[in-house]
Amino acid sequence: MRAQVLQVVLVFVAVFAASKAPMAATTSAPNFDDARLVIVGERHQRASSTTWFARLVMQRLAKGQCLGVALEISSDQQDTLDTAMRGEVPVDAVHVHAIIDHAGFRDMLTFFANEVQEGGCLAVRAIDAPSGESVKRDEWMAQQLAAMAAHRPVFALLGNLHALPGVKWEPGTNGGPFVAERLKARGMDIISIVQYWPKTVCAGPTATWTKASDSEGHAAMQAVMAPVAAETISAPDWVLIWRCS
Repeated sequence: MRAQVLQVVLVFVAVFAASKAPMAATTSAPNFDDARLVIVGERHQRASSTTWFARLVMQRLAKGQCLGVALEISSDQQDTLDTAMRGEVPVDAVHVHAIIDHAGFRDMLTFFANEVQEGGCLAVRAIDAPSGESVKRDEWMAQQLAAMAAHRPVFALLGNLHALPGVKWEPGTNGGPFVAERLKARGMDIISIVQYWPKTVCAGPTATWTKASDSEGHAAMQAVMAPVAAETISAPDWVLIWRCS
């Protein structure tokens, strides 16, 4: 088990060392050093996304700060997740929904487990609503994040729509507010990030930062929202645009 952990960590270190920080499309890359709650939206099953997120967490931990990581895993998996973080069971023992699960996600979990086992001040939490729970998923996750952020800074990796701080649904449809919007309504100070991915899957994509209000960011947000019967009335703070090299 230890050899497997070391192998995955070495892969992550090699990726981090070889890659450059995302360059700005229209503005400088943001600084999250003082952020209390960062909600990162993603398109699921993209290995570059989980690698980048793990790197973001590592950069914050390197500053000597304690940090919480919130993941879109059912809360009833928390006990198993805790034992996996301690190295008592493999990370494969944690059930992750098939829509979200992929090899890169498991590598990220292994990386976090190694950090915990090495004494890093990191708390990894499963915040999604368990199956059959009467509370809406976004409300459940908002409650979990609010509780976590009361004790330490938190970085959350969720699906893109959960990171939207404000949407207006088309007549006849109402999916309710997403996680970020619910937390904003509670008066919480959050940073929201949405990731845009090209339709073509490629190896080694590169990423650039932009504001949602910029022309490139606006176009990316339109593409993200295209499958949803709603429009954004409050844009995320940042859009991370991935491109095939």
